[in-house]
Amino acid sequence: LSVWFLMYLKLLNWDWNKSKKTSKIERITVTEGNPNIREAIIYSCYICGLDILDFASGTYEKCEILHTNRSCLRVKSQGNPLISNSILHGSLSSSGLMLLNESTGTYENCEIYETKSAGIGILGKSNPQVKSCKIHNISEHYGISIYEESSGTYENCEIFKTKYVGIQVY
Repeated sequence: LSVWFLMYLKLLNWDWNKSKKTSKIERITVTEGNPNIREAIIYSCYICGLDILDFASGTYEKCEILHTNRSCLRVKSQGNPLISNSILHGSLSSSGLMLLNESTGTYENCEIYETKSAGIGILGKSNPQVKSCKIHNISEHYGISIYEESSGTYENCEIFKTKYVGIQVY
């Protein structure tokens, strides 16, 4: 199954890829939803590859998000996803993962690399749990940048080959 389209989800429960075949998608936006997405490849996006907005949650497993103009993955307005075993890379002007506006979520066993800005950017009182992630090859920024009264839990992460320090708290 190979699909190229813009997907906008405003559903309570939605399963993508029950057939377990890898799916190619141009962009996904989830608003107020709780989808289960597995083994999707999201790429060549003008904005963000995966947007999780407005109290949305869901489980996203073994996904690859690459070659985006902005953040590969943006979680905004109290989004709370579970992202696991996924790869985020190739953000041309922003972070691999960006959390904004009191967002949370669990991000585990992910690899984030080759981003223009921070590997992970956390703003606006956001509070993620980042576990066993590898963040590297960040050419112009920090591995993790924490701003604007944000916090979070960061456990067993590897951060290397960044332009500045691995973690910046501002």
